[in-house]
Amino acid sequence: MKKTILISILFLNFIYAKGQSYLALPDSNASWITCYYDGFGWFMEHLQELPHNKLDTIINLKTYTIFPTIGYYRNDSLGRTYLIPQDSTNEYILQDLSKNAGDSVYNVICHLSWPTYIGSYNFYVDSVNYVNVGPYHLKRMYLTNGSSQLYCSSWAQIIWVEKIGCLSGGFLNIEPCYLGGPDGEWLGCMSFNDTTYYENFPNYSINYPYHYGSCSWIVGTKEFNQLESGITLSPNPIEDEGMITLNDRDDLIIEMEIYNSQGQKVKDKLNLKNTKQVLKRNEFNSGIYFAKIRTQKAKQYSLKFIVVQK
Repeated sequence: MKKTILISILFLNFIYAKGQSYLALPDSNASWITCYYDGFGWFMEHLQELPHNKLDTIINLKTYTIFPTIGYYRNDSLGRTYLIPQDSTNEYILQDLSKNAGDSVYNVICHLSWPTYIGSYNFYVDSVNYVNVGPYHLKRMYLTNGSSQLYCSSWAQIIWVEKIGCLSGGFLNIEPCYLGGPDGEWLGCMSFNDTTYYENFPNYSINYPYHYGSCSWIVGTKEFNQLESGITLSPNPIEDEGMITLNDRDDLIIEMEIYNSQGQKVKDKLNLKNTKQVLKRNEFNSGIYFAKIRTQKAKQYSLKFIVVQK
């Protein structure tokens, strides 16, 4: 009888431990791209990227991961991430997944007009829910600042997602104002070990995909990793012309819409019936574009590409 009770207790403890486990923020080979649209036609991107090899340092007898240009951070087993900004000796809360609705979170570091204006503030957890990202069930927390300390005051809502970070600042808690719209900052893409966990392109529609592809290509000039299994675009970036090809030869491209980096539709191709579609350099100005494609089998794909000058 005692043996049965002991086994039951151990089993329940195991379930409880699993239920309380959290996925920490990555410590290597991860990318976050934050975007900013100021409402006057200017669209900017900022890449935060961890090196492939984990870089550690010891501060006050604790091990921190080095994040180049940002500072030093550490994760603990309770779902908390701490950050010491560059040129600082103070440690702040970057993310605290141990909190629940109704809790307060103290000493949270916020980057207002990153990276020049940094402060720490107290937040209140409005609500908590979960999102499915591939095989993961990730905790999502909505926090607000109850005073006028932050620039946007009650308009500003920081949203944390387990493993992904902050939906307005990626790895950092950037003051979002109007999240995902004009005059605001938002997370455009997050990837880890060449798998994309989050995207917010185009038109600022929040999406939690799970597919092969690194976010670092958005601001680079190397050939992009293919983000959609079932369709390819090559070469990318485009200097003369690029070819979109369906991998399913029994399917056909019937419609394609192309948007610029500000979410404006620049091209609309209807009544197409082919497995390939050419994108010509002279059809576009230099810049980043997003192609939304619909097929005869009612499949939908999104492709991102860069058009460059020779």
